Amino acid sequence: MKLVSLIIPAYNEVDSIRTTVDQAVDYFSGRGIASELIVAADGNDGTREAALEVAQAHRHLATRIHVIGSPERRGKGHAVREAVRFTVRPRVAESASRRVMRLHRRWCDRHPADTRGAGSMNRSST
Repeated sequence: MKLVSLIIPAYNEVDSIRTTVDQAVDYFSGRGIASELIVAADGNDGTREAALEVAQAHRHLATRIHVIGSPERRGKGHAVREAVRFTVRPRVAESASRRVMRLHRRWCDRHPADTRGAGSMNRSST
């Protein structure tokens, strides 16, 4: 079975991270797609703590939710690179906003045989 890893870089998202993660979980589970979400949240703005609460609330679901990051800000590029190293499988899609998620959803609906989606990268397994 293929596994899709969705990376959500987040900073200053304390008010919206729950909605973003809930939408991603609903999207993948509603389509029967095995998935993991990796929220990469650096900084001390409360986003990482809010994401941890969401992950705890969804711990019983098939979608695995991981929250990574540190109190110091290291930038979006660093967060995404760390998250890619953290992924379980080789298919990775990065979402910086809900708009990207909507575009990805529409793309997948039009191309059901290929769940990689626009903006994803295909890496070989090791």
